[in-house]
Amino acid sequence: MAQPNIHVLLDEPVVPPAIAAALRQVDAGIRLSRLETELTSPSRAPADARLIITNAPAEGRADRLRTLYQHCDRHPCATLVVTPTPVSSGDRVTPAGGSPIGFASGLSAAELAGRLAAMCSFREPLSRLRDEVAELRERDRIRGDSASHFDTQLQLASQMQRDLLPHPLPQVRGARLHTLYRPADHVSGDIYDVLRLDDSHVGLSIADATGHGMPGALLTMFIKRTMRGKETYGGASHLLSACEVLEVLNRELLEAHLTQCHFVTALYATFSEDTRRVCWARGGAPYPILIRPGLPAQQLRSDGTLLGVLEEPQFERVELTLEPGDVMVFHTDGLDALLLDRTRPGRYDDITETPWFKSLRCGSIADHLAQIRDRLEETSPSGWPVDDLTIVALEVV
Repeated sequence: MAQPNIHVLLDEPVVPPAIAAALRQVDAGIRLSRLETELTSPSRAPADARLIITNAPAEGRADRLRTLYQHCDRHPCATLVVTPTPVSSGDRVTPAGGSPIGFASGLSAAELAGRLAAMCSFREPLSRLRDEVAELRERDRIRGDSASHFDTQLQLASQMQRDLLPHPLPQVRGARLHTLYRPADHVSGDIYDVLRLDDSHVGLSIADATGHGMPGALLTMFIKRTMRGKETYGGASHLLSACEVLEVLNRELLEAHLTQCHFVTALYATFSEDTRRVCWARGGAPYPILIRPGLPAQQLRSDGTLLGVLEEPQFERVELTLEPGDVMVFHTDGLDALLLDRTRPGRYDDITETPWFKSLRCGSIADHLAQIRDRLEETSPSGWPVDDLTIVALEVV
């Protein structure tokens, strides 16, 4: 094994006699440098150990030591700083780079020789450590590049998913549409759609695929393609009932044999502009909620099984004629997760009993949706069971 190399940095041009005696007792190559020269123009020669001898007075030593730390970080190795008086504990700061630095004062030649010999013995483990650090840094760089690429792809997928949402929303005679769409992550397992079916009917769909990551996001594209409220055959377009739309989606999910799909919840509704009549069916989705001026919010309950589970699901068709001022709220279970959060004081079991739904009796639905957006911004991920959240509100004017 090659002889170890000790780099000695001094304030003075001459090595003190006790230091010289200690260096003669160590079986190592010695390289001397003036401290000021080394700090301003550091050499690139490697060293297995470093001995710094400074006579800086105690009152100005802190700044001097900080400069030394920076030097040690650039050229890490076992380092001993020898001073005429002990260095205070407040100045014994570990350098940012983690170089092993010791401090000493008043050592005999034998004690200093022993310290230097021990420092030289660190060279092999330190060399291995430097190699491992270099390897880890290279791995981090590669992972960072991969993570950056993956993040870019997620951003593109998020934008593509948002491009699939209806924009602008169709104009509805006698009514206004309001929406809120907030993925839990870059992409969402939620999807909604609003499309004009004919001169007097508008179709509305909302669905939630299992999970809220990339598998759920990809499945939303499948759902959007399948949940169409009309079919063309015999040269003419025919509107499908809400139950038929859900039956088609259920059949397509089963036939696709999707390994990452456990189930889908969905709701499909049509609104007649001529009669203000809403017809809908739900497949495991949260119950729609009616907000009628002067009355408490009301869940409109009906039966409907999850989609993608049973070959012959049962869906209940429901109809309701809306009155001016009525608001129908369709939503995914992300709203339940936010408003019924069991970690908050004053828990609620019925979403219509929460303060937000009670406040819908007055004020505009647009302002209330803005409150939900603000609440999502203000609530940390650890403060509620984070989930994709989608709301579509139909307001009769």
